[in-house]
Amino acid sequence: MMTPDLPTAGRLVRDVSLILGSAALLTVACTAGTILWHRGGTSDGAAECAIVFGAAVRGADMAGPGINRRVGTAVRLYQEGKLDRLVLSGGKGSEAQESEAAVMRGLALEAGVPLSALSVEEESHSTLENLRYSLPLLADCDTVVGVSDGYHLARIEMLADQVGLPLLRTIPADRSPNLTFEVVSIGREIAAYLWYGLPLSDISNWGEQFDWYE
Repeated sequence: MMTPDLPTAGRLVRDVSLILGSAALLTVACTAGTILWHRGGTSDGAAECAIVFGAAVRGADMAGPGINRRVGTAVRLYQEGKLDRLVLSGGKGSEAQESEAAVMRGLALEAGVPLSALSVEEESHSTLENLRYSLPLLADCDTVVGVSDGYHLARIEMLADQVGLPLLRTIPADRSPNLTFEVVSIGREIAAYLWYGLPLSDISNWGEQFDWYE
């Protein structure tokens, strides 16, 4: 049996490497394009219910910048009559802290949203769990939007389809995080978007590593 000479084998390895590298770069570029395209959201803001995605709690019970941005946007939409109910979703970062949802509820109440318009989901620790655990609270909602930072919205819509909310649309926070944080976040979102597209991602806890907040 003839075997390829070394120059031919070397060219083959080189060509395969170039093809695989080009395919990987194209995949990353397409994913980045999807994330950036969704950054502006896919809803005009009007819906019966909104899931407000949690973010970092500072200290025991102080809202971090992400929570302030997201809740501030949801409150504005509620006060404009575009939302009827807010589902505030996010668990505890540690046992010494209030849940993200509880901190968000406090901000919304301070802003004048009545308690009757607020629901809390306090068990989730990832975007996927935000959606899954909020589902029972959305049973009587005909239309649902998700409120979060712009870089987060593409993954929210992809995962919403997986958990049974295919019609969920998204709204970006009115204010963006600082540029450095957003650029790093987009990089992590690319990895997260690709990870959650894998067939085995649904049975792994690794997805939680992609949910980090300021």
